[in-house]
Amino acid sequence: MMTTERKIKQQAKTFLSQGNWTTCIGALSILLLFILLIVTIFNGLLFLFGAVNTSTFEIKESKISIALCCSLLSYTLFFVCSPVINGFLRLCYGIARGKTAEIKDIFYYFSSKTIFLKSLRLNFLVFFFLLAIIFLCFLPANICTEFSSYLQTMSFSDILKFISFVLWTGGFIAALFLCLKLVFVPFLFIEDETKKSFSYIQQSFFISKKYFTSILRLFISFIPWLLLCVFVFPIMYVIPYMGTTFANSVKWILMLEKEDTLTAC
Repeated sequence: MMTTERKIKQQAKTFLSQGNWTTCIGALSILLLFILLIVTIFNGLLFLFGAVNTSTFEIKESKISIALCCSLLSYTLFFVCSPVINGFLRLCYGIARGKTAEIKDIFYYFSSKTIFLKSLRLNFLVFFFLLAIIFLCFLPANICTEFSSYLQTMSFSDILKFISFVLWTGGFIAALFLCLKLVFVPFLFIEDETKKSFSYIQQSFFISKKYFTSILRLFISFIPWLLLCVFVFPIMYVIPYMGTTFANSVKWILMLEKEDTLTAC
C-alpha cells in the first residue's frame, strides 16, 4: 500500500514530467549562479586587498578588518538577491498546482518595489529566526566544549566531552525540528502577499503543530537523496524534486486547513 509521502512524491514527479523539468532545472541554475557569483566576488575582494595568505589560504591577522568588510558586503549582496530563492519556491509551488513553469517566475519578486521590499522583510525575519534557533540550540554544547578543552588535563574533561557530544546531537535535532516548523512560511507568502511578515511565521508554527509528523516523515524520506548531493551534479535533480514535493505537500495541507476553517464557520 502506497504511503501518503510516496503519493505526494509521485504527484510531484508527475507535475515535473509535464514539461517542467527543464524549466525548473534552468531556474535552479540561475539561483546557483547567483550564489556562485557572490562567493566569487567575496574571494576576489579578499585576494584584491591582499587579505589572504596565498601559501596557506588563511586570512591574515593584519587584514581581519578587511575580511570582515568583505564578508559584510557579500552577506548584504546575498540578502538583496535572496528574493530569487522565493521566486524559485514560487515556481515549484506553481508546478505543484498544475501550472506550466516559466523561467521568469524566479524573478517575480523583483517585478515591483512593493513586493521586493516585502520579500526582503520576510527573508530578514526568517533569517533572524534561523540564527536565533541555531544560537539557542548550540550555545550549551559550545560552552560545554570550551570547558572540556580548558580542562583537558583533568579526568573531568572526559565527562564534559561526552556531555558536549550529547548536547551537540540534541541541539542539532532541536534545530532541525524548529527549522521544519518554518517550512510553510514562503508558501503562505505566495498564497497571500497582503499580510504582515511576522504573521506568516506565526501561521507556519500553528499549522505545523497539526502536520509536523507528515512534514518530518517527508523530510526523512529525502535524506538519501540529500546525501547524493555530495557528488554535486545530483543537486540539479534533487532540489527541483524536493522543492516541488514539499510545495505539493504544503498545497494539500493548506487546502485541508481552508476546509477545516469553512467547516468551523
